[in-house]
Amino acid sequence: MKRILSSLVAVVLLASAAPVKADIILDNFQNGTNKTADVGGTNPNGDSQTGLSGVLGGSRDTSVFASTGVTGATAQLLISTGVLQLNTGTGVAGVFSLTYPNVAPLDLSTAIAFIFDISANDNGGTFVLDITDGTNTGSSTLLAGPLGSTTGDGVTGPQSIAIAGNPDFSGVNLGAVTGITLNFTGDDSTDLEIGPLGFRITTQVIPEPASMAVWGLLGLSVTWYARRKRRQLQAA
Repeated sequence: MKRILSSLVAVVLLASAAPVKADIILDNFQNGTNKTADVGGTNPNGDSQTGLSGVLGGSRDTSVFASTGVTGATAQLLISTGVLQLNTGTGVAGVFSLTYPNVAPLDLSTAIAFIFDISANDNGGTFVLDITDGTNTGSSTLLAGPLGSTTGDGVTGPQSIAIAGNPDFSGVNLGAVTGITLNFTGDDSTDLEIGPLGFRITTQVIPEPASMAVWGLLGLSVTWYARRKRRQLQAA
């Protein structure tokens, strides 16, 4: 009986101490913005928002830029009801930037990756994630489609940019992050949609030992043993 109890306790303790994943929500895209940049007009276009719920640090700076195209051609950045969209005209390469300047103090020393879900992407482009500690900044790139191509769909589905073990961030103090920026440069005429789970950072969390589970398991084991012993005595 002692061996059984010891084994059960060891199993529970090991399971409770095992690392698990948890997400930090950087932006759930519920706080809207709608900005359009047009060639020959307001270009780039953007805003700075504060007091936002569902945004880490409560602040977000947005910018959209139409980098190519004829006069009057546009690139629109729309954030609404859990979805981010970049909409561009024919022949326009759209660029957007999202900066989260007030995340400090943010400890990403146990962070695994920056993740998001592309639900639509009709051509492609490049994401660049910048992480800064206020002094040093690291940048890491993710290709989301056929760069330079005007044919073929871009990448869709869950995407990630590694943080843990990424040499691009080796010079950044990940235990004291002060700002995060995500940039996207689309190929010509790329329309992009990200959602509905927003931008997240997956971290590794080691929970406290589950002492209540241990004692509950011990209690059940003792009860079972007592009943078994009683039956043996009655049978004798």
